[in-house]
Amino acid sequence: KRNKLFINYLTELSELLREILISVKSTKIKRTTKKISFKYKFITFSLLQIPNRTVVTDYIIMNDEKAYFYISSPNNTLLECIKDGLIAKGTLSLAGAKFEISSIRVYAGPKFIRGTYRFSTLSPVVIRATNNKTARERKILYLYATDRDFKEALKLNLIKRFISYYHQVPLDSTFEIKKIHRFKPVAYRIGNRYYRGNRIIFDVFGSPELLRFAYESGLGEETFLGFGMLKCLAEPKTSKERYYKKEEPIQIA
Repeated sequence: KRNKLFINYLTELSELLREILISVKSTKIKRTTKKISFKYKFITFSLLQIPNRTVVTDYIIMNDEKAYFYISSPNNTLLECIKDGLIAKGTLSLAGAKFEISSIRVYAGPKFIRGTYRFSTLSPVVIRATNNKTARERKILYLYATDRDFKEALKLNLIKRFISYYHQVPLDSTFEIKKIHRFKPVAYRIGNRYYRGNRIIFDVFGSPELLRFAYESGLGEETFLGFGMLKCLAEPKTSKERYYKKEEPIQIA
């Protein structure tokens, strides 16, 4: 029988990962992470990657019953605890489907230098802003890649999150999105709320510390809900910034 997965599975997946993290009895967590809920906000994961699938109305049919996803964080302790928790569970029940964990692989990721990198999104990038109205008329607006303030809002959000995580400002705050090659607006429901996001392929010139933080913790808002995960498609090989392809981050299948 083919596995059916309800299309709005992000709520259950994010709750599942958080429950696994909290339930793991690890002295590492007690020693290095006093506030799990705070640190958890600096984790991101991809949409489920289902190579052979059929989408039918509100659910996904997995034709060969194979799927995988990626998890990333600047905090290796959290990743180790999630890995241990997933191994201990062995099977996962998610959005109407059941999965057996067959393997967990760890990827080192790029060695970032100051330069231009090409990324694609493994999950949508969500970024919001408020309009310049009075308090009564003020609204939260979702920004798309075509909006004028999109690039600057992403940069400011990234720096704010960097400071929140490391408790210091970046030595070099360069993070300039040079070109957006592809853009697709999307919307996902998390609980009773819809989030509007961006699936994009883009080039960005930045400092090593901000590029690494965006890659490891996700880009944009609500990354711990499964938004903003990046895949490095290409990075500068020489000073002339010719591109070559890179590997992917942590994979759980």
